[in-house]
Amino acid sequence: MLENLRKRQKIIIYFVAVIFILGMGAIGIVEIFTPKPYLGKVEGTKITFEMYQAKIQDMYARYSEANPDQPLDDNTRKSLEGQAWQELVDEILWSKQLKKHRIKVTDSDILTEMQNNPPQELMQNESLQTNGRFDKNLYLSALKNNPEFFVMMEDYVRAYLPRKRLQEKIKAESGITLDSLKADYIKNNDIVTGKILFFDFNTIKDVEV
Repeated sequence: MLENLRKRQKIIIYFVAVIFILGMGAIGIVEIFTPKPYLGKVEGTKITFEMYQAKIQDMYARYSEANPDQPLDDNTRKSLEGQAWQELVDEILWSKQLKKHRIKVTDSDILTEMQNNPPQELMQNESLQTNGRFDKNLYLSALKNNPEFFVMMEDYVRAYLPRKRLQEKIKAESGITLDSLKADYIKNNDIVTGKILFFDFNTIKDVEV
């Protein structure tokens, strides 16, 4: 009797386990074939609601950091939300072009750029100046001794350096120079039109102005 109950109990457990596994599999299949909602698509890449919200929160944080004494009003929020969307679109477009042109930067490239090409805005910072002029030694010392500043600069350079390299590559391959631009501008714009009216002033009599 007990033996039969044990056998039936095992069969029931196996049956429930199979049903559970099949059910989970069915849910997974449904999720795979059910399209997830998204807000837009750029070059085949979907922008989801989660991506947009994360970017908006990032924009809010950046604004608050740059304007600690200025609260967010409705107009500013709308402006930042528009900027968040544009940044997402730009990031996707840049990413596609960087991949297409096989642009890559190494950690060594980033470090070299950090050390030798600080942003112009940063060069105006009084804490990095001596006698009113940018002091590179102060800047390099800040990179070396301030980990937070180093990470901030690294993130900044890592974001813009690949784009800079892409622009340089496109410019080099286009063959356009300042001289060629100037020549083309003169060709298309340096044009004078006019009419000449010839007369013999000796034949004019008694003219009143």
